[in-house]
Amino acid sequence: MKTHRPNILSQRQAGSQIEADFNDFFTDNMIFQRDKAIHVNGFGQPGVRLRISFDGETRKTRVQRDGLWQLRFNKRPASANPMELSLELKTEGKEYKKLKTLTNIVCGDIWLCSGQSNMEMGLALC
Repeated sequence: MKTHRPNILSQRQAGSQIEADFNDFFTDNMIFQRDKAIHVNGFGQPGVRLRISFDGETRKTRVQRDGLWQLRFNKRPASANPMELSLELKTEGKEYKKLKTLTNIVCGDIWLCSGQSNMEMGLALC
């Protein structure tokens, strides 16, 4: 898998003592593009082992030496049913500790629209 590592760190990531977390643009109430692989990434303490789950699919990874981690989930069809994305940290034993759960995530089409007064025109008029 080709990796993409952004060069921009958020203030929260820089010098962070957080064991692991999602990058800042992963939040509750978000939309993933349907029919495309879902790339998830974050940061943490190097060497930390993670388990990330989304809609019944689970992946494991480790925070790399540069403090970043990433993985990919299989593509999903459009769905208005809310899903959860959870991040768990492997503890000293074989157990995992839940660090964070993002809720109300759906898959669908993402549209970016811009304009001025023409944005008030309904699609039926196009």
